[in-house]
Amino acid sequence: MDLAEWIGGGADTGRELTTTGVLRPAVAAEACRALGIELPSGKLRSAKDVEDLQRAWEVAVAGDLVLIAGNRVAPAVDVPQLIAVAREESGPVEIKPDLAERAIYAWVQGAAVPLGVRAGAPCPQCLTILVELARSGEPQGMAGLAELIRPDVRGEDPGLAGPLVPSPADQAVAPDELVDLDEFVEVANEDAADHAESAVELLLHFGAARTAPGRNPGGTVAITPLGDLLARSIMDAFAPSAEVTASEAVLAVTPLMPDEPTVARRLARLAAQPWVEARGPVGAARELLAFAENAEPAQRFAALEIAQGLGYEAAEAWRELARKAGFGAYGRQWLARAGEHVPADENDEAWLLVETLLKSRDKLPDAFLPVVFLSLMHHVASTGMSAEALLAGIAGCGHPGGPEMARLLSGGRFRAGPLTSPAGIVIRSPLDDDDHASGDGPLLQLKVTLRDVSKPPVWRRVLVPDDNTLEDLHDIIQESMGWDDSHLHVFRQGHTHYGVTEGFQALDDVQEDEADVELRDVLARPGAKLTYAYDFGDDWEHEVKLEKVISPDDPAVPEILPAVLAGSGACPPEDCGGTPGYAALKQSLADPRHKDHAHYLEWLGLQDAAEFDPAAFDLEEANAAVNGGSDIAAPDL
Repeated sequence: MDLAEWIGGGADTGRELTTTGVLRPAVAAEACRALGIELPSGKLRSAKDVEDLQRAWEVAVAGDLVLIAGNRVAPAVDVPQLIAVAREESGPVEIKPDLAERAIYAWVQGAAVPLGVRAGAPCPQCLTILVELARSGEPQGMAGLAELIRPDVRGEDPGLAGPLVPSPADQAVAPDELVDLDEFVEVANEDAADHAESAVELLLHFGAARTAPGRNPGGTVAITPLGDLLARSIMDAFAPSAEVTASEAVLAVTPLMPDEPTVARRLARLAAQPWVEARGPVGAARELLAFAENAEPAQRFAALEIAQGLGYEAAEAWRELARKAGFGAYGRQWLARAGEHVPADENDEAWLLVETLLKSRDKLPDAFLPVVFLSLMHHVASTGMSAEALLAGIAGCGHPGGPEMARLLSGGRFRAGPLTSPAGIVIRSPLDDDDHASGDGPLLQLKVTLRDVSKPPVWRRVLVPDDNTLEDLHDIIQESMGWDDSHLHVFRQGHTHYGVTEGFQALDDVQEDEADVELRDVLARPGAKLTYAYDFGDDWEHEVKLEKVISPDDPAVPEILPAVLAGSGACPPEDCGGTPGYAALKQSLADPRHKDHAHYLEWLGLQDAAEFDPAAFDLEEANAAVNGGSDIAAPDL
């Protein structure tokens, strides 16, 4: 609300925005100074770089506290009334019902922003704490709140009713020879405690919770009426209606399912409860299991998570499933863990193992799968089973993904060893001659040049592994050049366009997803070129040229890749009007008598034109940006 008030203190036309709908850098810097928000060191490239300001902005937008029209923003007309009510210090005041409803709406929408709800990526841990505080209605100690979100690394399922089957992901725990499980649990507990503390601080900031003395260290935390309203509003937003199909119900609650299974079961099952109650345990389980059988892995595991939480009352649905081959392995596993005798199927273990590996593959690169296989061999070595027998069982278990998984585990197209099981069995043979592992193959020296920009020219020379994708190259260009990635982009080579194919950044003319295309496939030999286009309003085009291929064994190769080797020229300011706009900006700043000189100084947030140097380039800063803050010395290549 402070930000909305400050925006209202501007001219009648409001404050200026970029084409991406955030405050311009100079305006953002002014807002930070007015609101007491600490600015990052150096020149501010984008308002998005200031986390506290960006959060305040998102809260104001979500709560309709500001109105955006074109490239200007102004406060909503009722903001002065809302501010007056919020700052009333003489106790409760009577306000009109419509204003009260408006204030509550703004608060709920704004408080949902830092919880990730508005962005469609809610934090299940924070939401779990909020919802459990609301459900209990009693003060809770911090240790208990941390326990709610502690990952279930030992395959336990504390506090949940019914004979639940752990998901396939729960079963893939590396043996003690590979991972110190006690240390892993200790780290997980510490992370849960830190996350719980951050969540409580967030709820306190918005008045959704309050603290009180208590027996637990650090006192206790209790929900407020506003917090209870927030919890109910959020859960209602994710709760599927009784009329929808199982696939729609699963899709509705999937955002509440993180990797940590304890948290996933708790929130998603709560959200799905009204849908389940409309069908009863058996009916709901039947629909969920029927959907799961043919669903994609992520949706299948989500459906199974909900079905597993229905308890023994849903046993009849699991018995029906257990009569099937293949996917019926889940039914037989569930019934066995519930204490019922079921006929054994010799393929079940391998079938469920493929399911586990598919879930792991969603989170890990394929190159890690042989390491998973080594872990599995530690488990089965005592039975005398060979690696070849295990792979044959995986390939022949009847699972549609079995043959492909066996190929990946046995090496296929990546290097992981050789790996040897405890029984001395060689699991992995060397690479095929014409393939190589990530980080072990040739390196590409690329020159990225910003077209049609001179005096000075702007370019960067970078060194990257040849199996990096075009998606990786997009990030490297953004960071090494100095852009803030606030606009759309595309790669072009001939008549083929590579880019984002899903989500709000997808473009209609993109034929191939940049995440699926490796650099070696499009830059096969020195002299090969790509065009990288960024910001279709300003139309910045970059030429990407392969200068040479370098062996990874070259002693001059830096320890951390990718690396920026050289460069020239400062990155133009975002939204300056493309090549002609940047030329006009440089010309105006160079001449104090130019009619636009003062305008550009104000637009850039500068006091003196000497602060703007179009020739500026810092190699260490470029490397730090590309590598997330690492200081890397660039070699001579």
